[in-house]
Amino acid sequence: MTATELFYGAVPRPRFVALEILREKRTGYAADERSSVDLLQQEFPHVDFSDLSVHGEDIPKGEDNDAVRARACAFLEGPLANMEEEAVALVTHKGWLRELRGTLKGFFDEGLLRVDFDVHKWDQTLYENAEIRVATCGWEGDQLTSIVSRSVDNALGSVVHEACKPIIEKIAKQTSRDS
Repeated sequence: MTATELFYGAVPRPRFVALEILREKRTGYAADERSSVDLLQQEFPHVDFSDLSVHGEDIPKGEDNDAVRARACAFLEGPLANMEEEAVALVTHKGWLRELRGTLKGFFDEGLLRVDFDVHKWDQTLYENAEIRVATCGWEGDQLTSIVSRSVDNALGSVVHEACKPIIEKIAKQTSRDS
């Protein structure tokens, strides 16, 4: 639903694909369990649910954080590393993102990853409900080597700053000549 609300009206319309590997931690509570694939297909006909159909419904309830972290790591090394798209909107849940962040911190500690986040203690900060972040990932082959992550406000501020930079420099040069 979140991805549809954010991106369905975009032109050109992006491709929507639901991936089992990105699902929230299964706790057995109704909020953390998804609806049947048939019901989801009826509600969101623009989404490709084929990955969910392949993986079936036999995920055990009571999944622990280590299992979620293993999925996050597998996503980095599999689907994300093999995407051909230049831009991807990753829409998932706080628990999954928390464990992804733990995986990234492990890569960082091993010297395998450079990070640049606009939040203090990026590896400990919890994401807000419906938070949107922009990230640029650097790759060498299929190995993730860097991540730059910004809040939407900071990302937009950077775009505006870069767009205005030549104008500001021109005004500064003219002002210094006039002085």
